[in-house]
Amino acid sequence: MTDARPALPPPHPYDELADLSAEELEARCCDNFCRYCVKLLAGQARARREERRRALAAAAGDGR
Repeated sequence: MTDARPALPPPHPYDELADLSAEELEARCCDNFCRYCVKLLAGQARARREERRRALAAAAGDGR
């Protein structure tokens, strides 16, 4: 018997960026990344978070 649950995307090193405010992202631009890169990485992290949320909801039979 196989596990029918959807696979969750693996954690990513930049997932922490999904939790940062616009001001915090601006501060990161100067510290580690260019402005475009940090905002792009944050958007990707938020998309991964939403994908995980949908996969967990589907696994729970929630359907949302």
